[in-house]
Amino acid sequence: MFHSSLKVTILVAVIFISNCFISQVVMNSFEPEILIDASTGPYSFDFNGDGDIEFVFLVQDLTGDTTIGGLPATYAGAGSVMEAVNGRPAGAISAETNAFEVINLNEGDEVSSSQEFGTEASFALGIDLLINSAVIGLIPYQFGAFLGGHGFLGADFLIGTETHYGWIELSVLGDGSQITLHSYGYDATPNTSVIINTLSLDQMTQDHISMINHGNTLSVSISNELLGGELRVFSLSGAELHSVKLENTQTVVDLTDFKTGVYFVTAPIKGGLTSQKIFIH
Repeated sequence: MFHSSLKVTILVAVIFISNCFISQVVMNSFEPEILIDASTGPYSFDFNGDGDIEFVFLVQDLTGDTTIGGLPATYAGAGSVMEAVNGRPAGAISAETNAFEVINLNEGDEVSSSQEFGTEASFALGIDLLINSAVIGLIPYQFGAFLGGHGFLGADFLIGTETHYGWIELSVLGDGSQITLHSYGYDATPNTSVIINTLSLDQMTQDHISMINHGNTLSVSISNELLGGELRVFSLSGAELHSVKLENTQTVVDLTDFKTGVYFVTAPIKGGLTSQKIFIH
């Protein structure tokens, strides 16, 4: 039932020029945003592009029979749901239901080992039902931390055998009929907490540059003011492996000679550099 959809991202990580240290926090923006409803089917989400799916997002049309106080009733509505495959969402045990529920985090919150992470197979993001009882009448039922709102889902997941922490920015319509995925981020350093922060994504837009990695190519778009700058490719150890002078506003960099693995790419922005972490297949 799971399928992959092309994930078009602007992947950024701030680089400190003074000592050539590249941050391990990787942030990504979906462009265009991913819209999921009952007609699109499920969307498989992979934090770091290694082929291991962490979560599957899906929307279901919900109809059926139930009972209220022992009396028969019917229900109809929609539910936005997330299935956990190789990841675990942050949340807490509900005092009302005694079940684990995901929580809606804010920008600036930390995702770390100090939080609780759910081990269930499926989690409700937003459920909106109308229950019809012949005796009681119509009863609305709404549930889920993201229903009718926007926020951030904290998570942990494995890269190999090591735990990493990340977040997913998402929203759910008030009737539960659509999930929108906006952006996500994670710390590439194992066992390291991560602060939810989309400011660097905004900075990339302001700096008029985008770098989109797909397979063995890197498509770079820049504004005229950045022409003449240099794009550089580094290994994770910091060794420079390749450089390209950006002489056009649109440049496609061929990476077929590189071995499969993860690399850092740096490129000019106004007043400094930005970097992108890419995965070459």
